[in-house]
Amino acid sequence: MKIILLLSLIPFCAVMSQGQSWKLTETMTANLKNDTLTISTTQSAEAMPDYNWETLPPWFEVRGGIHSVVIEDKVTSVGTWAFMHCAGITSITLSNSVESINGWGFYNCYNLPSIVIPEGVKTIDFAAFGICESLSEVEIPASVSSINSGAFRQCIRLTYLNVNEDNAVYSSNDGILYNKDYTSLIIYPENKSDESFTIPNTVTSIERSAFYNAQFSSITIPNSVTTIGLEPFERCKRLTTILVDEDNADFSSCDGVLFDKKQTALLSYPEGKEDTEYVIPNTVREIVPCAFSIAKLLSVTIPISVTTLANNAFQYCEALEKVTVEWDDPLAVSAELFHYVDLSTITLYVPTGRTAYYEAADVWKDFGTIIEYTFSGNEQIMRPVSVWSQNGRLHIAGLMPGKPLSIYNLAGQVLYHGIVSMDVVQIPFIWRGICVIVSGGQSLKVYVE
Repeated sequence: MKIILLLSLIPFCAVMSQGQSWKLTETMTANLKNDTLTISTTQSAEAMPDYNWETLPPWFEVRGGIHSVVIEDKVTSVGTWAFMHCAGITSITLSNSVESINGWGFYNCYNLPSIVIPEGVKTIDFAAFGICESLSEVEIPASVSSINSGAFRQCIRLTYLNVNEDNAVYSSNDGILYNKDYTSLIIYPENKSDESFTIPNTVTSIERSAFYNAQFSSITIPNSVTTIGLEPFERCKRLTTILVDEDNADFSSCDGVLFDKKQTALLSYPEGKEDTEYVIPNTVREIVPCAFSIAKLLSVTIPISVTTLANNAFQYCEALEKVTVEWDDPLAVSAELFHYVDLSTITLYVPTGRTAYYEAADVWKDFGTIIEYTFSGNEQIMRPVSVWSQNGRLHIAGLMPGKPLSIYNLAGQVLYHGIVSMDVVQIPFIWRGICVIVSGGQSLKVYVE
């Protein structure tokens, strides 16, 4: 058996030492000799082909023997998926003719210790260097004009992205990638060791997944920020607290959770929060995609005020044991709401008399156990409360007549106190901002413009 195995290796070793060659196009070839793969063209300028799962690069089967890649002059791009999963690559040489490093071009080249991006490269696409786990620092030349915010995703040792000062589109500070005038924060490197981070007050926009896998436990958003992309704190497993400057006109936070200003949309529940239970505030109407992604919660209560539960809102919430909902009629939701969560192990609590409705509703019927509940104590807790502004007055409907009514600001100061004497209470505006309405055992947080 040992002789047979040794003989079987001889042809492969011979091929590797003598070289292999593939024709990528009529004028472009790839040559693998020893451990170096070289891409060349006879044209004056030619882009590499793009690949995918159905059409893999021709060297994919021998990718483990590739340790160096050389892209020669006149080749203008690194093709999509070109060197994906070539884990043995430790050296890459790109000619100045390369203008684009396409998506997943060097994805999962996790032994690559460094990369020189040459002057001439204009575009670095999504996951171009994804899971290049050995990269610690990358220099961005002046020529680059487009960097996808996921270009270096899962580069767990990346600490610095340094931009050439002559670049007209991008800049960097302390290794963090911004646009040129520091109004957009694009990539916060995953291996930065800050325990907390305060976003500079020049920033007005946070790009999607800008803080992917960041290591800080607390972040402060200044009043300058007006736009936050989806999943800004994706995979931030140590993040426990999101703070927002109280003067921010578009966003707010409560108990470390990120909301819009009026707290009608829940935007991000920190993945690292240790709380086991969470009752979503009854001001909330919308829970955005991935808002609770990978939360450690065992129990969550969704109030009747919520009318939109976006796709993947509770994805990867694998610790969940209990979900409580307040709608009499099941809310129509996507099958992806609890993506990668085994609903058969979770108990769903629904209002009294509504089990049959939930057992017939998509997604909700997949819960392992459905139990009806009633509130103990005052039943008025279930009363729906509506709040709106009109003609300079705050209108509150649905409170229990005869009960005290108090309104507080977030500092705990009393803004109003009285008794509910009519179906719709009308109070002249004497304040602006977030306030808390308390009456008859109920509390409601609202934003007054």
